[in-house]
Amino acid sequence: MKKTINRLYKKLKSIMMKLLPKNKGSKDREFRFYKDNNERWFVDLPEWKASKYHLEMVQGADRFLESMRTPHKNDVVLKTSLEYFDGARKLDKAFNDKDGDGAWYDYINKHGRYETFWLCGVMTWFYGHNPDKIYFRKVKRL
Repeated sequence: MKKTINRLYKKLKSIMMKLLPKNKGSKDREFRFYKDNNERWFVDLPEWKASKYHLEMVQGADRFLESMRTPHKNDVVLKTSLEYFDGARKLDKAFNDKDGDGAWYDYINKHGRYETFWLCGVMTWFYGHNPDKIYFRKVKRL
C-alpha cells in the first residue's frame, strides 16, 4: 500500500512540476543544504514556490549530505556544475526515476565504494532535465 501511495505521489508531483514555470537554472551554483530540528535534510531553494516538503533530501541523498557534514554543523554548502571544475567530484546518472520524478545518481563515497541516491523532480525543474553528470565540491565555510 505504501509503495502504491509513493508512486501515485511521484506521478502527481511530476505533473504539477510540468505546470510550474520552468526555472532552467544556471549550470553552476552553490546549493545550501540544512538539517532541521527533526533531523531531516532540505535544500535551501528560495525560488521554489511550492511546498517545502518537496525540497526534502531522501532516499540516500540524506546519507550523502550527512557524510559531507562537518561535525557540529547542521548545513552543507556544495558548489555544483554540469561541467567539470578543479577539485570536483562527480555524480553519474544511473537511471531516470521510473515514475518520472527525477533520477537516481551514483557516486564514489569517501571509502571508495559506489553508492546510489535519488534526486527528485525539483532538480529536474531547476536544470530543465535530468543531467547525466553533476560535478560538486564542498564549500568550506568559517
